[in-house]
Amino acid sequence: MSSPITFSGFNNIDFSSILTAMMAQESQPVQALQSQQSALTTQKSNYSTLASKLSTLEDAIKSLSTPSEFGGKTATSTDSSAVAVTADASAPQGNYDVVVDSLARSQTTASATTFTDKDQTIVASSGTLVINGTAVTVTQPASGKPETGAATPLPTGDGHTLNDRGYALMRAGDYAAALPLLRAAVRDLRGAGPADPYEAYANYNLGYSLLRLGRCDRALGPLWRARRLESSPLVPRAIDRARACAAG
Repeated sequence: MSSPITFSGFNNIDFSSILTAMMAQESQPVQALQSQQSALTTQKSNYSTLASKLSTLEDAIKSLSTPSEFGGKTATSTDSSAVAVTADASAPQGNYDVVVDSLARSQTTASATTFTDKDQTIVASSGTLVINGTAVTVTQPASGKPETGAATPLPTGDGHTLNDRGYALMRAGDYAAALPLLRAAVRDLRGAGPADPYEAYANYNLGYSLLRLGRCDRALGPLWRARRLESSPLVPRAIDRARACAAG
């Protein structure tokens, strides 16, 4: 194995230092290229990261390219078991309350005409009936009951007066007698509130009278109308009582 060639002590010249300096000088271009290579490698990595993020952004933008995605709206219900909601792009934004005016019940139709008791009114005093082709003559017996009373007239007057009369009966504890007056007052004052507070008064008095008479489910309708027309704390308390009574 050959030994390395060394120079030393020749005319006091340190050839080893000279060679080291010459090699360092000659290696500078190589070091510069290595530094440039490292910088390019870092730049390439940065470009790759940027390309990945741009691709993610492009995918996100594509979801906004259709009106259904860009303008889509959703609706949620605080109690989906009671009320289910949906929304399309035309739905206005906001929060909405669903108010139940009254509980569901079978339809009833009220007549505007009233009659006296069936046992007090004679519909016909005499006549002839044909049964299976045989004519049967009917005459009023001597002991027949005559008509003793006329039909009960409907309450008359303006809504303010009717409500005041009904309220006076309520204060006297006669809620049953107050009902027809208050119903007539509610009909007469419909649409007058909230400018006219008497519409709220009449609805509250009607609902409260129905509540006191034990007709709790029917009391909720006028009480909710009164709630929308005035802010008296008496109304929500009456609604809570009617709800509890109807549920029980």
